Amino acid sequence: MKKTVLIYLVLCISSIVSWGQTVTPWQFNIYNFGGLQTESVTVNRSVNLANGAGYDGMIIRIASDNLPEVDSYLARASNKVDFDIHAAFYVLYDKQGSFNPGWKTVVDKLVGTGVRLWLISGRSGTGVSESDLLTSIETIVTYANQNKVPVLLYPHSFNMIDHAEQVVDIIEELPPNLEVDLALIIDHEFRYGNGHRIEELIYEVKDYLGDVVISGSDTVIDNSYFPNYVQGSDRLIEQTKAEFETATLQPLGQGQFDLRRVFYVLKDIEYSGEIGYINHRFDASNGWNLSPDDYLEESMTIYTDWMMEVFPTVTGLSFESPATGTLFPNPTASGRVRINLNQGYESLEIRVYNVLGELVNQSSLNNKIEFQLPQESGVYFVELMYNGEKHSFRVLRN
Repeated sequence: MKKTVLIYLVLCISSIVSWGQTVTPWQFNIYNFGGLQTESVTVNRSVNLANGAGYDGMIIRIASDNLPEVDSYLARASNKVDFDIHAAFYVLYDKQGSFNPGWKTVVDKLVGTGVRLWLISGRSGTGVSESDLLTSIETIVTYANQNKVPVLLYPHSFNMIDHAEQVVDIIEELPPNLEVDLALIIDHEFRYGNGHRIEELIYEVKDYLGDVVISGSDTVIDNSYFPNYVQGSDRLIEQTKAEFETATLQPLGQGQFDLRRVFYVLKDIEYSGEIGYINHRFDASNGWNLSPDDYLEESMTIYTDWMMEVFPTVTGLSFESPATGTLFPNPTASGRVRINLNQGYESLEIRVYNVLGELVNQSSLNNKIEFQLPQESGVYFVELMYNGEKHSFRVLRN
């Protein structure tokens, strides 16, 4: 009896989909600092590194003094397939408590780009009143809304706005016609003391949620973790601030906190935004001394594994390594993959689908042991139909 193996390759660069149905809309974006923005790493190289490792986009800094750099990031990203600049963060007040005057040029730069503007308030303790802060936010949000630039408030530890519930209070104080959302930064919530109630917090702010940012972290960052810590306060010695960063800014898969707790809640509330990955200070100052080449691909693999666990059914695949054989090398740089089955076969039919479920390539192989992935970098899911059974593989082209 002639044996036939049917292989489906499902291209999943920007999201994991089933035929005609998006299973997870959570595009995965990397920050451009933390090794991706140094003197030795150019704009082109940082975008190439992130795109080559399978990330969907990038989050960058924007200020009135770096607009040419922003232009370079936008131009480079536009030349990539399924890769964009997702958001740009901007600090409202400088360290002296002065309102940064270049905010209008920053908003103008983002008009028509689709890039989201994340607003960070600026350091606490600089003498800025709550009313002045609220007026500044209202001014920028009003102008951004008029120019169709999406705005999110970004709570940051040791800043005037330092936790998610404070953002919700501010949004509710703004005129109801203004559109502004919350960027939920998990590590900063931990620093505020919300690590023990992160699920409760997400349910509480779900109606305001626009983006979520993750990183590896230890479980709970509060007065039981650091004795010098006072919840909601900036009364921390510099050493403790450094300890906070070390504890809450870690590569994915590191730290005691299980980020899948966050993902399962996001799934439950049907979150439809994107996921950011803050890769700040994965260097010697925090004890990691990692380069982007060290952690980008590994973090993407960990994130993909988590997504497959949280969303286990994609085109009916189980995503379990089959006992019938292996595909290698995995990851593959060339895109060439060899098939090693425990039983022989006479013919293979390969179908390649894009993220929309469209057939983009189809071929038949006879008595061959390798096949070629499409040129684009990203994660591919392989389903083996063998003797009436389904077996699934995941392959990364970097």
